[in-house]
Amino acid sequence: PAEQGEWDGALYATASAHHRPTDARLLADVPLHPGARVLDLGCGPGDLTATVAAAVAPGGEVLGVDASASMVATATTRHAAAGLSFRVLRAQDLATLPASSI
Repeated sequence: PAEQGEWDGALYATASAHHRPTDARLLADVPLHPGARVLDLGCGPGDLTATVAAAVAPGGEVLGVDASASMVATATTRHAAAGLSFRVLRAQDLATLPASSI
């Protein structure tokens, strides 16, 4: 069980499928192209992050970050692709990421 205040990534993933139909509309005005580098802050279970990774392939890199270790574990388990990675990181700590990470 998740600690109080911790998200349950697997549970969230099962309850957020209704978001997927809006992904194309959300990304319609985002200039994604093969080879792009993208940071998804608050990636949750990684579903949208994986969609973005497909849009920037081949050669693109997408890093999904989330403060919840459970969300990142779920994202890592559910989504594997070249150029796609996930990391536990709070938004307040983005400055600790090496510039080469994204």
